[in-house]
Amino acid sequence: MKKIIIFIILIFIISMIGYMGYPTITGYIIKYNEYSFKDGLKEVREIEKDFNFDQGYPEDLDGKWSMLGYLNNILNYVENLDQTNDIRALYYYMMFRTRELKSKINFQMATKYKLRLTEVGVLICPKRAFYDQRMQNFNKSVQLGNEAIKNINILIEYYPKHFELTKIERITPKLLEAQYYQIEEDRKEEEETVMRLCFT
Repeated sequence: MKKIIIFIILIFIISMIGYMGYPTITGYIIKYNEYSFKDGLKEVREIEKDFNFDQGYPEDLDGKWSMLGYLNNILNYVENLDQTNDIRALYYYMMFRTRELKSKINFQMATKYKLRLTEVGVLICPKRAFYDQRMQNFNKSVQLGNEAIKNINILIEYYPKHFELTKIERITPKLLEAQYYQIEEDRKEEEETVMRLCFT
C-alpha cells in the first residue's frame, strides 16, 4: 500500500515538473483564446521587418517562398480560432497577403521560361512542355491575384476599421485589378502568337 502511495506521489511530482518545464503550453492556450487582429498584424509587421519589406517583397524566389511560409503559418493558425468578428477580419487580411505573394511567385516562375529571338527578331520556338508551364504559371498568377483582390475588398467593405489599421491604400484593389488585367491580356496575345507560329 505504501509503495502504491509513494508511486502516485512520484507521478504527481514528475507531472508538476513537466508542467513547469513547458510554460509555452499554457501560453499557447492563453494566446489561442485572446489572439486578435492587432496581434496578427504585429506578427506580419515582424515578418516584413525580417524580410526588409519596405523595399518590397524579396527579389529572389527562395526569399518569397520563405516569407510565404511564415504568412501561411499565421493564416493556418487563424483558421483554427473561434471566428469572432476580429478574427474574421484577420482571416481576410491574411488571405489577401498570402494570395498576393503567391501570385508574385507564380509570375516570377513564369518569367523563368523566357522566349528567345534570333538576331533578326525571329521567334525561336520553345519546347512545348516548358511553354505550357510558362502559361500555367501566368494563369495561376492572375487567378491568385484576383483572389487577393476579392479578399481585400471584403476587408474594406465589411471591416473598415480593421482595414485602416493595415495602412494599405484604398486604391490598392483598383491598381491590382489593372495589373492583373494587363498580365492576362499580354498572356493571351503571346499565347496566340506562339501557338500559331510553333504548335499548329
